[in-house]
Amino acid sequence: MNNHIIHLKHCYIDNPQAIWNVSYYGVDYELKFTHETFDEGKIIIIRSEIGFIDSNTFLSWLSVFFGEDCTDPFQRQDTRSSFNRGKLQASQKLLQDFLNAAFLKEENIPTDRDKILFRQTMNYYLAGLRSGISMMPLTIGFFGLSMECVGNLVSDQNSEYHTLGSFAFEKLINKSFEPFKKDREHGKNYRTWQKYIKIDSKLVHFIRNAVYGHSLLHIPDERQKLVKNLHQWLKMAGASDKDAEFWFKAERLEIDFQTHAPGLYKIGLRSARLLIFLYLGIIDSIPFTEHDYHPFGEFPKNQTMKFNGMSISISIVN
Repeated sequence: MNNHIIHLKHCYIDNPQAIWNVSYYGVDYELKFTHETFDEGKIIIIRSEIGFIDSNTFLSWLSVFFGEDCTDPFQRQDTRSSFNRGKLQASQKLLQDFLNAAFLKEENIPTDRDKILFRQTMNYYLAGLRSGISMMPLTIGFFGLSMECVGNLVSDQNSEYHTLGSFAFEKLINKSFEPFKKDREHGKNYRTWQKYIKIDSKLVHFIRNAVYGHSLLHIPDERQKLVKNLHQWLKMAGASDKDAEFWFKAERLEIDFQTHAPGLYKIGLRSARLLIFLYLGIIDSIPFTEHDYHPFGEFPKNQTMKFNGMSISISIVN
């Protein structure tokens, strides 16, 4: 009865160490990643020394660490999109360090205003995870709201409200990246990464305004602006000008949103998730997956996909 099962939907864990033991707020937890009745790498079984798992704290932080919805009370196997994010490599130590940082941050949030904003940051982030690909592109709106809350959280002007489009959270990004960009060996990589982050943030902003907040998708100029940013995202990820133009067109944008929902979902996820890590003071040990920054995941050959008690096998013939 003190077990909690998490089914990973968008990634799988490459973890040779089958059991992790971590603690949070004085409670010890065991995380087990293998079970004979579940697919390898797709399951986390959590056991605690107490009779229940606190979904408002520990499971919420796991949702940030893994980038998966760990709070869902109705967990079920769903491997239809498990290729989307691909392999995640992490460790017991990495998770424990993350939980320690989360504990310290929660204990030292200075004001009631900041506590409310941080709670909203997490709530919107979790809502995005729960909505998933099936609610795309509306899901981007939840991730965008989470980012907006971080912007207000780190703003010096506590009496003012900053929208997502003001990108107030860039102050946190600049401060977090500044010492790493000076590194002789890796500084160039961090500067390049920050360029990707800015493009991601603008794209989340445009998609959010188009389909979630202001419903600007019916305005021709806004459609063209959004298409331009989608093309830029694809080209930054390695697509040619010709392919980028083919994949997103203004006249069929609603359809293209659905076709590319898995890739666009990752933009919102990684943008909101990154800001939470940075708010905790973590930048150089964020457990991204192999495809988190790729538009498309690598579809595994001959994989059996499971959902609602059904199994679907797809064979790829070269």
